[in-house]
Amino acid sequence: MSTYSTPLHSKQALYRKLQDPKYREAFVSSRVAQTVAAQIKVMRQKGEMSQKDLAHKLETSQNAIYRLENPKYGRPNISTLKKVASFFGVGLIVRFAAFSELADWTLNISQRSIDVPSFAEDLG
Repeated sequence: MSTYSTPLHSKQALYRKLQDPKYREAFVSSRVAQTVAAQIKVMRQKGEMSQKDLAHKLETSQNAIYRLENPKYGRPNISTLKKVASFFGVGLIVRFAAFSELADWTLNISQRSIDVPSFAEDLG
């Protein structure tokens, strides 16, 4: 397990690790990649689609969907994410945040924060 993928059990432990600029950079990158990949996969599976089915709907390749769902690839561009959001009827938030906010979100991640309801399913 690399230094950048060490499990974090407290905000204090995370804060200590974030003192290292290289760790901060890797942390942000991994959070984006892992979250986006998981959300796309969950939405696709909820829609009972294969990667090939989703690729067809988005007019792309199955390999492109595989890369979107693979956190190690981690390079989705914003226009692709907007296309995915539009297809699934969900919003997309891209913004800068304080590390304390990112830490809180990371340490409190839940199935609910990954499984985003579509506009039609959103009761809030």
